[in-house]
Amino acid sequence: MSQNRLRKHPRVLVVDDEPHVAAVISCKFAELGYRVVSASGAAEALNILRRHRFDLAIVDYLLPGTDGVQLCNDMLSRPTLAKIPVIMLTGLPHALTEQHLTAANIRRIMSKPFSPSDLLKAAEEMIAAARLSVEQDPDSSIQAAA
Repeated sequence: MSQNRLRKHPRVLVVDDEPHVAAVISCKFAELGYRVVSASGAAEALNILRRHRFDLAIVDYLLPGTDGVQLCNDMLSRPTLAKIPVIMLTGLPHALTEQHLTAANIRRIMSKPFSPSDLLKAAEEMIAAARLSVEQDPDSSIQAAA
């Protein structure tokens, strides 16, 4: 059984170029025992994802350089990152179509401003579903080391 499936404290990657947003998310998740790592852009996030395992990514849509959808597409193209569930945060929910979501494997969109408690609830549901999927298919994993 992989270490990821045994972990009691899920790891979350927060990707947002607004430091106050990343700080609020990080604090709320850390208070509940989550291990949180933050990145301010897509390139930094991919670098972190290559070195560490995560149970969930919370990604802002508008990032400097590469946007959040492209980051999710980059994750999806890497087998070791493709199964990480993603919550997309955006102040422009109308800009994202169902095709964006399906093509980039984004599991949920949350509009900014968002409720931290709603974000936590969504994260818990997605992590639980991903873990259940792993338990049902022992040959898969939420994410192997990249």
